[in-house]
Amino acid sequence: MSELRKWLGKISHHFLPLIPLEKAGEIIGSTTIVDDGKDPLLAGEAAFQEKKYGRAFEFNNGHLKFTQNFYQARFRDVFVEPKHQIVIKGYSGMVRESAFYDWYRFAKGHYLKARLFRPGRIRRISKGILFDGSVGLNYFHFYNDVLPKLSQVDELDPDQQFELIISERLFHTAYFQFFYQDKSLQKYNWLVQKQDEYIHADELLMIKTRQFHPQALRRTAAAGLALAKDSISRTGEKIFINRKPGAGRHVSNFDQLKPVLGEFGYKILYMDEYPVEQQIAMCRDAKKIVGVHGAGLTNILFADPSKARVLEIFPKGFEPTHYYWLSNALQIRYNACYGNELTGGSFIIDPQYLRAALSDIEVREGNT
Repeated sequence: MSELRKWLGKISHHFLPLIPLEKAGEIIGSTTIVDDGKDPLLAGEAAFQEKKYGRAFEFNNGHLKFTQNFYQARFRDVFVEPKHQIVIKGYSGMVRESAFYDWYRFAKGHYLKARLFRPGRIRRISKGILFDGSVGLNYFHFYNDVLPKLSQVDELDPDQQFELIISERLFHTAYFQFFYQDKSLQKYNWLVQKQDEYIHADELLMIKTRQFHPQALRRTAAAGLALAKDSISRTGEKIFINRKPGAGRHVSNFDQLKPVLGEFGYKILYMDEYPVEQQIAMCRDAKKIVGVHGAGLTNILFADPSKARVLEIFPKGFEPTHYYWLSNALQIRYNACYGNELTGGSFIIDPQYLRAALSDIEVREGNT
């Protein structure tokens, strides 16, 4: 499915002209940074694993640099379509940077069709700020790319004169509603964009935040921990965050791994079976957090950096860096290991290799 989406995105990019941010509106502020990954978290990790386990782990295809730019932009007389909250300038121009994923660009077709054949609902507003762009429907991106926008919203709109536009789907998620209990979120002038509603804004602000920003992540963690302070985890100090068959990237020989996890005293968890406050509490109280790459590992955000250790498991050849950089920002000790290649959405982990990796994080104090 991911390959199909990439292909569709390329077709969309070729046939549907996009307007660059700087031509569609006014850039208020922009910054570019490069994090070269020279921290000790993964220094020597590949060499260590090759020497000890007989296989090298080439994290991020051997590249540890992480480059990002973040900005604030202002647009005049634009539409926000409801499917992916893409910003539309005129009838034939879609603001390129408002499409978080390439395949989101197909929303332009939905917009044009609706505009030409009378959409069911258009809401006209004077001033708005685009909060989520539907990206917050991904649990990881909600914490890393969406919630941190609020500090910039406070700077750009200290008197709450702008309506803060949030998609209806995100507004009703359990995790947004959990954080919405915090009175600091209730002060904003929220506009919940319905799934059949187009917003026509005289003035619209769009924000892209710095990803993996330590201060922003700590603020989010503190808010979540405060809301979950009365929640008791009862899962112990060692947890294994698993993925169910059908979720993609699941471990097909997991029955062979259960005895190994039992030897080390790990509690096996499927995070989607627990309310948000329980997910937070379980990671708050854990000293060892092991899991297959996926959204459940986002909850390491709430772990105690002074005592927690993370071991992330990948299929071979698939090593996204989300939780490395999250651990980096939070100063949580991080390790990684992998199974074989993905086959039909699943992969296999050698039980002996997992045993060695679990033993390793029991005894190693450093990361080299």
